[in-house]
Amino acid sequence: MGKVLSIDLAYRRVRDLGICLIEEHRGRPTTARFVDPKGDLGFKRPPSAQELAETISNYCHENEIRVLLLDGPQGWKDPSSNLKECRYCERILNTPGKTGVRPQTKPKNWRDFAEYSVSLFDSMVRAGGELVRTPVISFAGERLLVIESFPAGAWQMLCMSPLRAEWRKKPAALKGRLKTLQRLYGFRCEGCLTHDGLQALVAGLAGVAILAGNAARYIALGVPPNRDNGVTVEGFIVCPRRVIRRQK
Repeated sequence: MGKVLSIDLAYRRVRDLGICLIEEHRGRPTTARFVDPKGDLGFKRPPSAQELAETISNYCHENEIRVLLLDGPQGWKDPSSNLKECRYCERILNTPGKTGVRPQTKPKNWRDFAEYSVSLFDSMVRAGGELVRTPVISFAGERLLVIESFPAGAWQMLCMSPLRAEWRKKPAALKGRLKTLQRLYGFRCEGCLTHDGLQALVAGLAGVAILAGNAARYIALGVPPNRDNGVTVEGFIVCPRRVIRRQK
């Protein structure tokens, strides 16, 4: 049995943090629990990247969590890349936010979030976390594996359309999408369902496949992360992948 923690990042409002803890057994998710950033983690104001890293590191240690997914960039564009304004993983998945050579982003108002996210990844690595460095992920479980996720890409890889922003105020639509995931994977669900929590859940399903060593059920897109002038550049984005079995 293993555990995966997946976070849909936000840095301006605590209530926009989507956090989901997934328990798995024999390569299948058994329980998904939405974690309350206020009630469960004690955040009364938006945490700094360092504060979030410390809290999440402790939470993962206390709950024996082996895989962590974060919805945000782990690094900047490699200056030597032939792409103009984004990382390879962002080009492949056509992410709406793109990180250029530090500190450039597209759109420009995405810079604060990108800085926050890259700082969070750096803090998690300093605390002992390990980034994904190969497309087929070899996982020994000795260190916390810290993974960049992309919920919209996760939905698409599972052959579903991404969640709509207006569904934040449509609980019935969110419940319908959750039930679709439950039919596919067969897990129980606990806690208060939110748009951001559901985003964290779908992205976190990649972690279940990684724990099981099932490379057919996840995909890592991009190039290995590196360091350039003291900052992380490039990196893989990892999404769950649906395996459609052909009838004989």
